Amino acid sequence: MLSRSAVYPTSGGQAHDTGVIKIQGVAGEFKIVDAYKVGKCVLHVLDRDLEGYLEMFKGKKVHVQIDA
Repeated sequence: MLSRSAVYPTSGGQAHDTGVIKIQGVAGEFKIVDAYKVGKCVLHVLDRDLEGYLEMFKGKKVHVQIDA
């Protein structure tokens, strides 16, 4: 979950954006396969599970690239 994002979440019948997220200091990228609005934040559903690694990524800068 990011505090702000350029990714459009599923809403009002319109499909969510797809793309990739790159995390500072982490090799490779994570594909965005879904996105939901949770309060004022956007929850990004990725192609890989980050469970167990969340503390390592907490506070890191990310780069989001949306598919055209």
